[in-house]
Amino acid sequence: MCARLQGYDLTGITETWWDGSYDWSVGMEGYRLFRKDRQGRQGGGGAHYVNDQLECMELHLGMDEEPTESLWIGAASHSQALVLIGDFNHPDICWRDNAAERKQSRKFLECVDDNFVLQVTEEPTRRGAMLDLVLTNKEGLVGDVKLKGSLGCSDHEMVEFRILRAARRACSKLTTLDFRRADFGLFRDLLG
Repeated sequence: MCARLQGYDLTGITETWWDGSYDWSVGMEGYRLFRKDRQGRQGGGGAHYVNDQLECMELHLGMDEEPTESLWIGAASHSQALVLIGDFNHPDICWRDNAAERKQSRKFLECVDDNFVLQVTEEPTRRGAMLDLVLTNKEGLVGDVKLKGSLGCSDHEMVEFRILRAARRACSKLTTLDFRRADFGLFRDLLG
């Protein structure tokens, strides 16, 4: 609902806690829903609502067996621009100093650096830690990053941002006739 009211093109939700019993209530008019529910235990899960007018699809990167929960959506574009969003769950990372205590977090930082990815969230999103990140490979692609309070009973802050380049809009499937090009004389003769 918030997505429609604010006019968002994409809304990502972490920690959905959904399973098959929520199928009846999670759709939203004007948006395609992509979701990945946590299997075998409670909690977790993620979902993306994408405006119907955006041309996009779910990407399967062959990581379904990995312990990492991820949902990848690709938008139609000729650009190599990349935006990654989510709860990356590395509370020990200090983004200002580019340092971390845990080995797994240091590996994540190394991956970010090796792939020339920028982290643009600037404030803590959960209990003083920056868990919910917006990552991009193009400086200036993402702007107006703001925290917007929590959604429902979540203990994470919502992160709002703008992508400063246009995505390709889906082509309409509706065919229309151009009556300005019609030969009404021939039409009249055929009917007459």
